[in-house]
Amino acid sequence: MNEPTDRDSSLVNYSMEDGSTDYEKFLEALVPSITDSKDPDKISDILMNNLTSISISSETGVFSRETISPSNTSEKNVLLMQKKLHELSPDTEVEILQNPDHERALTVATFRLLNRLPSVIEKSSLGVSYEDITLDLRMKFDGLITTTEKEKYWRTPVYDEAGTLLAKSHEEFDRKCGYRSNPEGKVSLQEINTIILPRVVKIVNNI
Repeated sequence: MNEPTDRDSSLVNYSMEDGSTDYEKFLEALVPSITDSKDPDKISDILMNNLTSISISSETGVFSRETISPSNTSEKNVLLMQKKLHELSPDTEVEILQNPDHERALTVATFRLLNRLPSVIEKSSLGVSYEDITLDLRMKFDGLITTTEKEKYWRTPVYDEAGTLLAKSHEEFDRKCGYRSNPEGKVSLQEINTIILPRVVKIVNNI
């Protein structure tokens, strides 16, 4: 399994003893940060109407609006995703990926989860039970997490015979060798619990 990146290594872990996701713990961290000090409607509006577009300056200094697709995993689109995460939370998100080959999938998963949060926020505001919201989250997570052996293989680190780390994931190693694996940008369950969910909470806190 992959270890969190340096900038995420001190964040909260949302794993249960069996390695599954502690949805209740995640909601307990996410919901109060919205309802206690922020306007839930404002957060939802930003995530629904502002998340998928960004203003980009050209070499001549002319600004234009670029659309960000949650489903597009091209290099250009993933870079726009990361820039948007930085725009939403400059205190916690770097503007440029430090390790693009490995972190691209983490960026895609973080962006996609933020894109799916408005319904969770709305249900929380309406007093829907954590049990029902958790069921909604499980359904939203299904498309983000590696499920097949091949997908899991992509997100495991690569070592040489001496045990030296060559790449943080087979995806990174393959891309360095000129191949593109993990086209859907999926991440491991451990990465969801130790990197993605903590990032989402921090980003929402900073909106």
